[in-house]
Amino acid sequence: MIYGAAGTGKTTTLITFATSVIAADPHTQVYGIDSAGGRLGTLAALPNTGDIVPGDERDRIVRLLGLVKGLIAERSAARVTTPPVLLLVDGLAAFRDAYEHRGGGSDPFADLVEIAGNGRNVGMHLLLSAERTGALPAALASSIPERLTLRLTAEADYQNLGIPADALKRRRPRPGTAH
Repeated sequence: MIYGAAGTGKTTTLITFATSVIAADPHTQVYGIDSAGGRLGTLAALPNTGDIVPGDERDRIVRLLGLVKGLIAERSAARVTTPPVLLLVDGLAAFRDAYEHRGGGSDPFADLVEIAGNGRNVGMHLLLSAERTGALPAALASSIPERLTLRLTAEADYQNLGIPADALKRRRPRPGTAH
């Protein structure tokens, strides 16, 4: 989970993470949902990328999440954990606002929560970005123990993430730094 205000480098961090994992294991498969601004689509040029879907394309998102759930089921049945599979979601708050409890026969947000809960044991890794701490509901947070915090706009957001208020007074975050 990557938290940061607008313009702090969340998308760049997602892209860097994905390319680093690909460099470590060239068989890595990458999928993504871009609900932030379109830059995640730069990963589409890589041969490892299955698809990067814009956040407003519900049908494609439903198909992508169905594909990932199918990969998890296959890997669970075969007890396979490699190669790594990455699912990136840039702009979790916008994705959640658009798809949580919206009806229409499928619930993409519920599918994402299911993927987070079931994927890790079979080499399926989920990496999300959000501008605010409230974007990550408890049902999803329990499956995502790691976080990277870039600059946030509100001091309360740091405290919500367990970063003591006095840590900011001791050392103000500079551009390019994280907690």
